[in-house]
This record gives sequence, C-alpha cells and structure tokens, in this order.
Amino acid sequence: IVNLETGALIKAIDTGVGSATQPNGLAPPRGWDLGRNGTIDYVYAGDLQGNLWKFDLSATDVNQWNVALKQGDTPQPLFKATDANGKAQPITARPSIGLNPADVSRWVFFGTGRYLTTADISDTSTQSWYGIIDDGKNAVTRSELKGRKIVARGTDPSTKNPVRAFELATNGDMKNMKGWYVDLDPGERIISSSQFYGSVLIASSIIPSDDPCTPGGTGYVNAINPFTGAATGFFPDYGTVG
Repeated sequence: IVNLETGALIKAIDTGVGSATQPNGLAPPRGWDLGRNGTIDYVYAGDLQGNLWKFDLSATDVNQWNVALKQGDTPQPLFKATDANGKAQPITARPSIGLNPADVSRWVFFGTGRYLTTADISDTSTQSWYGIIDDGKNAVTRSELKGRKIVARGTDPSTKNPVRAFELATNGDMKNMKGWYVDLDPGERIISSSQFYGSVLIASSIIPSDDPCTPGGTGYVNAINPFTGAATGFFPDYGTVG
C-alpha cells in the first residue's frame, strides 16, 4: 500500500503463503468502502495458490492494518479455491463485489485459472466460477457452497457458435448456503474479472489451444444470477451470452 502522490510505502502486508518450492503471487486487488466515506476499508485479492484474501484497512492506525482473518498469529484466507479432489485452483483476476438487495449481504465473485506460461495452454484441470458471502467474521469452505451445473449445450443456428445453459435454481435451494460454485469444462478458465450488474453476473471464459489454426483458443461469455449461481431466466442486452 503506497502513497499515491509520493510513491512512499505506507504498509506491506505479508500473507505468509509462498516459498521457493511453491512460488506465489497476488492477483489484482479490489477495494470496498464499507462506510461510503471515500476511504477503502477492506481489500480482496486472490493468489496463485487458490487463496482469496481479505485485508482489513478499516483502522485509523496503519499499524493495525493486516489480513482480516487469522488463526492465532497465522493469516487465513477468506476462501481456499480447490476442485472436488482438493487441488488448488489459481486466481489470477481481480474479484468483483456486490450487495444482495434481499438481505444486504456482501458477495465476492471470482473465477479461477491461469494463462501465464506456455505450460498453461495444455492444462485441463478443473477450474470454477465462485460467488461467496463475506459475513465479516468467518472463512468459507467449498462444502458450504451450492454446486451448480452446466445442463445443456448446443449451437446457435444463426451464428453457428456453441452455446450452453446453466441449471435453474429451485425454491429454497440456497438456504443455509454461503455461496455457490460452477465447475467449468476441462481446460476452461476465467482470467478476467466478473462483471456485476445487480441482477446478473457476467464473466468471459477461455479455452486455450495450441493449434496454430485456432490462435488464442475459444471460450464463452457466461451470464448467471449473482446470488444463486443458476440461470438468470432471461438474457439482458449485454451482448451475446452463453
């Protein structure tokens, strides 16, 4: 954290995660002004080890700024992104934040996956799209989230582009859940920020290819309900969605 005018260091906060054998790096952060007074109170950022960190900058004393959650003196992430087998899912994009108007709960949205080296091109590990609730007190685990599925695939007859659909939510299926996740297709990943539009959440995903005839690969523009992780039930005018 630096002084914008002078570049002087104000505070460096170490998560304590990362080593020579498990190198790490923090993705771009997102700030949240809880008091709506123009001063950032919390900062969220993911890392290459799948940790979503929350940093507490709410104190007037800079010496008290730190990782928001701890076990004893050990910093703890707000969430640890892993696949169903417990393999860490890297976070390389800035998270997004939104309030649920139904109960004013604060949600953090992000996808996982990396596309930084040539080795990443052939990576087919399962990556996911997440929406989690930050209750201000507790960390969240994958087991506390509602798993959503991609339930239909097809081809747009006019563009010949592939399209797909997410499952619909059912009444009460988010009860006692602390968020949701959607596992993406093999090799698919989200390396850009989700866009929160109140009633819809949009994110682009990519599927890299080493085929010289398909430079950059393929991907989808995905739209879901921010607070259920399920299909929106409508298609807003934000461009082509899948």
